[in-house]
Amino acid sequence: MRPSGPPWSTELANLPEFEERTLYVVTGLLLPIWDRLPGIDMRVFRLVTDEGERIVGRVVDPEDLYVTRERLKLGAGTAMAPADAFAAVLGGRASLQLAGGLQIRRARDGRGPDRTDRLQ
Repeated sequence: MRPSGPPWSTELANLPEFEERTLYVVTGLLLPIWDRLPGIDMRVFRLVTDEGERIVGRVVDPEDLYVTRERLKLGAGTAMAPADAFAAVLGGRASLQLAGGLQIRRARDGRGPDRTDRLQ
């Protein structure tokens, strides 16, 4: 017996109505600092909080907070846990700035598995 409706209707019916998560948003006059924001997702979002506050800005992923704060000269903030830092680098969403001007990033060359590179 063939189910009625589109094939995705069962999956859609099982999704929760809302998803709650924490977002980190850079707001305000963005154009002068645009080049210092992480470049993975360049979209500007319009958000409305539960209290009705309207926010326009760029969402920054948690693994990009450290480098964003550093680029904006806000201080490093809270350091990432080692496992979180490693996951962010291997996920390709972040490079890590280390003391002494060193940087760690994921590299791909197409010949084998991804690797991490230390740059000076």
